Amino acid sequence: MKLGFVLSNKTSYSETFLVSKFAILKNLGHEVIIFSNDNNNLSKIYNKNSKVSPISVFLIFFTFFKLFLFTPKRAFKFLYLEKSDEIPFKKRWKNLFINAKILSERLDYLHFSFLTTALRRENVALAISAKLTSSIRGYDISIYPLKFPNCYANLWSKVDKIHSISNALYSRAIEEGLSPEIPFSIINPAIDVKFFSSNSKVKASIDLKTKKINFLTVGRLHWKKGIEFTLEALCLLKEKKTVKFNYTIVGDGKEYERLIYAVEEFGLNKNVVFTGRLDRYQIKKYYKNTDIYLQYSLQEGFCNSVLEAQAMGLLVIASNAEGLEENIINEKTGWIVKKRNPKLLVEKIEKIINSDNSKLDLIRKNAVERVNKKFNINDQIKLFKKFYD
Repeated sequence: MKLGFVLSNKTSYSETFLVSKFAILKNLGHEVIIFSNDNNNLSKIYNKNSKVSPISVFLIFFTFFKLFLFTPKRAFKFLYLEKSDEIPFKKRWKNLFINAKILSERLDYLHFSFLTTALRRENVALAISAKLTSSIRGYDISIYPLKFPNCYANLWSKVDKIHSISNALYSRAIEEGLSPEIPFSIINPAIDVKFFSSNSKVKASIDLKTKKINFLTVGRLHWKKGIEFTLEALCLLKEKKTVKFNYTIVGDGKEYERLIYAVEEFGLNKNVVFTGRLDRYQIKKYYKNTDIYLQYSLQEGFCNSVLEAQAMGLLVIASNAEGLEENIINEKTGWIVKKRNPKLLVEKIEKIINSDNSKLDLIRKNAVERVNKKFNINDQIKLFKKFYD
C-alpha cells in the first residue's frame, strides 16, 4: 500500500513519534512518501515580504505545466472541488500550486500528521482517489481552533478516518464538530522500552528524605509545557528550606530567554540548569540520575518523555492536562496534580519525599510494568496495521 504523509516541516527534534511511526509502516511493507514545506518552494514564493522574482514566476509556470501535462484530470478535478466549496478563484489556483506535488502521486491513503496541515488541502485526497485520514494531536485541536473557530469544518466533512493519540483529544475534536459517526482509532504513542529500560532496582534503595533531590523535565521550551509554573513551585519549595534540590531542563525553544529570566527572578540560579537539545543517549543518562520527573504542562496531547521517565523507573509528577491523565494512573504509576497551581505541586513533592520507600518502590514498579505492557512499539505496530488495512 502507498501511504502519503503531510507535515508542515520535516520531522523535528520534538517529533520522534513520527519517525517511529514511519519506520513501523515501512517494516509492515508499505511505501511511505513524506510531503512537507521543506521540499517545495511554497514558503519562498508566497512570502508576503518578498518580491516575486523571475525564478518564482518560472517555477509557478513549470509546476502548472507539468501538472496539466501529466495529470490533467486530477488538476481539473481539484479545481472543480475547490469551486464547489466556494473557494475564491485566486485562492483555488494558489491551492493547486501548493498541492501540486501531492496531486502528482498515486496514493492509497493521504494522511495529515497534524490537523493544521490539512488546511487548504481538504480536496486533494478526493482528487487523486485516495482515502483521507488525519491524526489529532495537542496543539492542533486544543489551541489552534481558539484562534480560528470552525477551522476544520471542511476537513470533517471529507475525512474518512481519524487517529487520535488520546481519548481526551478525540473528545475535544467532537466538541470542535467532528462527527462521532466517522471511524476513529485511539493509538497512544509508544517508546523503545528496550532502550529506556528500568533502573528501578537502583533507585529503590535511595531514601529521598536524606538526599539532595534531582528533578528533571524533558521537552520543548514552549509556554504550553508549563515550565514557568514549575519554576514557581520550586521557588516556594526552596523558600521553605526543607528540601535541597537541583532541577535540570533538557530541550530548547523560543521560550528560553523568558525562562532564564524567570530563573533569575525566582532566585533559582544555583538550582536550575538548562542543557539545551540532547540526543536520546544523553537524555537517558539524565534519567538515570533523576529522582523525580516533572511534567507540569498546561496542554499536553500525551507526552513521550513521561513514558520514558516511567519506563526508567522514575517517580513522575504530571499535570492534569488532557492526555497526561491517560499517560499516568494517579497514585498507582505516578501522580497527577491540577495545573496552574504551584502550591499544590509543592505539597505533592513534599508528600512524595516523605512517603515510605515501600510505597514509592511499588509506584516505580507499576509504572515500569504498565509502560512495557501498554506503550511498546510492538503493540503500536499492530494498531497501525489495523488502522490502514
